[in-house]
Amino acid sequence: MRYTRTLTAVLAAGLLTVGCGSSDSGDGKDDKNASPAAGSSAPANEPAQDDDAFEGEQLPSPVESPAEEPVRSAPSISPSPDRSATITDKVVYELQQRTVQMAGVLKDTTGTCAGGELTMKAGATTECKVTYDGVDVPWDVTIGDNYKEGSFVVSYRVAPKKALLVGEGVKAAFWTQQSSTSDDLRCDDLPKAELVEVDQDSGYKCQYLIKRDGGPDEYSDRVVKIGERRISFDLP
Repeated sequence: MRYTRTLTAVLAAGLLTVGCGSSDSGDGKDDKNASPAAGSSAPANEPAQDDDAFEGEQLPSPVESPAEEPVRSAPSISPSPDRSATITDKVVYELQQRTVQMAGVLKDTTGTCAGGELTMKAGATTECKVTYDGVDVPWDVTIGDNYKEGSFVVSYRVAPKKALLVGEGVKAAFWTQQSSTSDDLRCDDLPKAELVEVDQDSGYKCQYLIKRDGGPDEYSDRVVKIGERRISFDLP
């Protein structure tokens, strides 16, 4: 996705029915309705359903309530650029905010652009990067085609070349989205921080347990996708 901005985001136990037989039948024959003799076995009940039975593969990592809500909107990062900051400084700050939104967890970031500043020419693209927890997230920043040198108004587009998947952020987002649906949430063993393709299947999954009366429970899988501004969980 590209973004354009202008500066001036139980079984009931079956009941065993026992009939009462006559104690003085006198004919020497077994009474069909006589109670079973001590030590005899009554017909076995059908086995109860295993409470742990379920369909689907159970992923290894349980998801618990996060200590903090995942980052959704543009976070406040310190220091923020002041009014005298250059266009490059303001754009890099925005890239830092967007990178944290991808991650879903607020951590310190730094940012820079190739050559130290944006190439201020109409249509020019500069590669910038934001470093989050030791991982460099690459971004392209393109100046608008109508830019003229010395303009006070500058239009530009930003686009991530890769997305940042942070395991803690994925789990926090999944809990927030699905904890009201199920009390059994799980994910793959997720990386601390890793680059993946933008808005594509990351190769990682999360799942929640659907409980069914009278039948086996089932895990419903979701693939993890990282977009420019959000973490999503889609059907495979």
